[in-house]
Amino acid sequence: MLKDIIEVVKTKASEFYKKDTDVPNDKAEETAEATGESIFEALKTNILEGDFKGVKDVLSGVKKEDLKDLPIVKKIIERTSKKMQDKGVDKETADKAAEGAVPEALEQVSEKYASEKEEDAHFSLKGLIEKVSQEEGRTELLSAAKEKLGGLGVQLGDFGDKVGDQFEDLSEKVSEQFGDVGEKLEDIGGKIGGALGGLFGKKKKEEE
Repeated sequence: MLKDIIEVVKTKASEFYKKDTDVPNDKAEETAEATGESIFEALKTNILEGDFKGVKDVLSGVKKEDLKDLPIVKKIIERTSKKMQDKGVDKETADKAAEGAVPEALEQVSEKYASEKEEDAHFSLKGLIEKVSQEEGRTELLSAAKEKLGGLGVQLGDFGDKVGDQFEDLSEKVSEQFGDVGEKLEDIGGKIGGALGGLFGKKKKEEE
C-alpha cells in the first residue's frame, strides 16, 4: 500500500519540487517519495486512532483546494517538511515546498481511492484499513470501522463471511478424504466461520 501511494505521487511531486521550489534538484525524487511516505503514515495514524471518517473524507476524491484546511493535511505537510529537513533542506524551504506539494499529491491519491476503474480497484479504504489492522495486530479496528462507517462495515462483514465459508468448504473436502481428522477441521472451520460472521457479517434475521 505504501509503495502504491509513492508511485501515484512520485512523478508529479518530483517535477513540482524541481520547477516550483528551492529544493535542490538532486533531492527532488527522494523528497517526492518522502511526500508519499508522509501521506501513508498520516492515514495509518488516523486509522490507528479510530478516525475512520477523517480518512474517508480525505480519500473521497477531494480537490486540492478543499484539502488545505483539513487537520490531517496539516499533519502531512509537517511530516513532509520534517523529512526534507532530515535530508538537508533548510526549514524555510522545506515548509514552503511541503505546503505547495502535499495538497496536489494528496489530491492524486484521493482520486485513486475514489476511482471506479478496474485498474484502481486495489486502492480502497476497506483494503487500507485491513492492511493497517493486520500489520499492527489490531483486529478490533475492523469492527470499529463497521460501527462508524456503515457501508464499509457491510463490506468488511462480507469479507469475514467469505473467509469463514472458504475455510468450511476446505474442511468439508478434507473430511471426505481423511475421516475423523477432517471432521475436526470441519468443526474448527464452522467455529471460525461463525465467529467471523458474528463479528463482521450481516445477520439475516435483523435485516428481516
